[in-house]
Amino acid sequence: MKPFLLLATRAEDAAADNEYESFLAFAGLDERDLRRSRLE
Repeated sequence: MKPFLLLATRAEDAAADNEYESFLAFAGLDERDLRRSRLE
């Protein structure tokens, strides 16, 4: 499977990390399956 890309717009580190962890958990993905790019 090709990885998903999460374009994150949250400037706060804690909020961005929580959002990333939520995407992993609710989508049932591993870290290798979800790439994150922070846009701030």
